[in-house]
Order: sequence, then C-alpha cells, then structure tokens
Amino acid sequence: QEYRYRLFEYAQQKYGMGSSAKIITFNNFGGRLAIRDVGRILKVKQTIIVKLAKSITKSVKELSKQKALVESLLKQEPKVADIIEYASMIEGLPRNRSMHAAGLVLSEGHLSNHVPVMVSTDDETGKPILITQIQKDLLALMGLAKIDLLGLRNLDIIEDVKQLVQET
Repeated sequence: QEYRYRLFEYAQQKYGMGSSAKIITFNNFGGRLAIRDVGRILKVKQTIIVKLAKSITKSVKELSKQKALVESLLKQEPKVADIIEYASMIEGLPRNRSMHAAGLVLSEGHLSNHVPVMVSTDDETGKPILITQIQKDLLALMGLAKIDLLGLRNLDIIEDVKQLVQET
C-alpha cells in the first residue's frame, strides 16, 4: 500500500494533478441486491424480501421458474410482483462508484481534454485526487496510458522482510 501510494503521489507531482488520475469502477446491481433494495424501497417485510432474494443464485429471471414460491409470496404480499418487475429492470445497472485499487491513468495535457473527470477525496490520505469517469478498458481504447500498480504490494512485503532481517 505504501509504495502504491507513493507512486500515485509521484505521478501527481511529476505530471501534475490534471494529467494523472485514479480510475473509476462501477459496482452493478446483482439479482439479490436488486431484490433487496427494491423490496426495502417498497417497504415490504424483511422476511419476504429474504425469501425472494435467497431463492435466486444469479439473476432475477430465475424467479420465473419458481412459480410456486412466487405465488405463495404474492398471497402474503401483493407487492412481490412489483419487486420482481423493478428488480429485473435495474439488475446489471451501476449501483455506486468506487476507485480501482491500483489503476492510474496518464495523459499528455489535462485529462479533462480527453475524458470526463471529477475531483474526489482519497480515502487513505484525505487529499483531493482526480478520478476518471470512464472505466479502465475504455481508457486504454482511447489511447491513454493506463498503469496497474497492483503488483507493487509485493514491494511492501519485501521491504517489511528486509527490515525484519536487519532487526535480527
């Protein structure tokens, strides 16, 4: 983590905050989460929401094969049909945003000339950082330099081992 952070900081100092940024990721609604969120919004009893959510493994579409369960839940709560309908509509859509753990993008000139960006706060440092509003795969297709610093975690481990050896 320390080396990764230092490399992000180095990139900002070397290329400027406007030319380097972390990369956004989107967490999408899965079937169960869509059922839970829609059920909560429609103020359906938690016991019904849990039964409905637990009955699927991946997709809300699976509920069409479980007619007995759905009919039984519909007798208890008429809103179950709405839950299934709305959950199937939002399934797969982005639910919230996050930052790629080790993604960094660089550009010649300010990134906002190439992609939409936003200023956010780094969770680790509390400092302002620039984040792309386009995910990593599209950034590469656009010809921007994309760097994945995930392997740098090993540098932290090596440094820790080196210090332990020196202490003994």
